[in-house]
Amino acid sequence: MVYRDLVVYVKSLNLVSVNAAKSEEQDFTVTGLDASRDVLVSVTAADPANLPLGIGNMRISADNTLSLTFYNSDKTNAVDPDAMTFTIVVGRTRTDPSADGDKL
Repeated sequence: MVYRDLVVYVKSLNLVSVNAAKSEEQDFTVTGLDASRDVLVSVTAADPANLPLGIGNMRISADNTLSLTFYNSDKTNAVDPDAMTFTIVVGRTRTDPSADGDKL
């Protein structure tokens, strides 16, 4: 798979509490997102790595709306982190790169 027309956003997002041993989808406004594109998301290294929180799914649910599903692996306590900085990479994919003469 080849990604084209990549756009990178670095954005601070304020997560709401995620209940113990649960996953919850949260929506964030990120101006410029196009719902027809693919998205990859990661937390910056500067944010705390010891939280029992993972990203289970990511998608652009509508123009300008990033939807992230977080999973709390702590079986007894909810997690309510401070705002965290995320790197968001948006692009379109080509499943047949030879259509544009690209090489893998």
